[in-house]
Amino acid sequence: EYASSADRLDPFSLMNLWFIGAVYWAAGDHEKVLAYGKRLVDLEPNFFAGHIWIGNAYLQTGKMSDAISEFEFSVTLNPDILCLCTLGYTYGMNGDIIKAREVLEKMHQIPGADIGGNNFFGIVYASIGELDTAFEYFDKAMDRHEGHMLWVKYHFRDFPGLMDDPRSVSLFERLGVA
Repeated sequence: EYASSADRLDPFSLMNLWFIGAVYWAAGDHEKVLAYGKRLVDLEPNFFAGHIWIGNAYLQTGKMSDAISEFEFSVTLNPDILCLCTLGYTYGMNGDIIKAREVLEKMHQIPGADIGGNNFFGIVYASIGELDTAFEYFDKAMDRHEGHMLWVKYHFRDFPGLMDDPRSVSLFERLGVA
């Protein structure tokens, strides 16, 4: 309801469309994520966010090579920790551990990434099956009150079995989510 209101009030706001896409991504509505991604790209093709949402819609519908292409392009537009994380965990989910590790190396080279990007590291490490390392990063992110941890639960749905890990239950309890 609020997302629809925001869209009606300012249908050309790139930031509104980015955050509305996040609402639908969290809800698992891949069609709307794709639609908002395409709207963003139509409004501003060089804004990374549209490519992130299009890539996520492709990822969730099994179009892995299309997702990777969108995420690779988003990194060329904005080589920050968020775009790199998205590309890295998609490589990991696709079984390309070497490329996922290359992305992790780029993430580690970003100044300050270890201060506010621990959850992003955790997500990529989870995608390559290094769960002990992933949970170390998630714990650091919690200790540092990283805001992006509010979204981590939605990333976990991409990793079969991760929700059954007792550390996930503990993490979600710390986050205050079921």
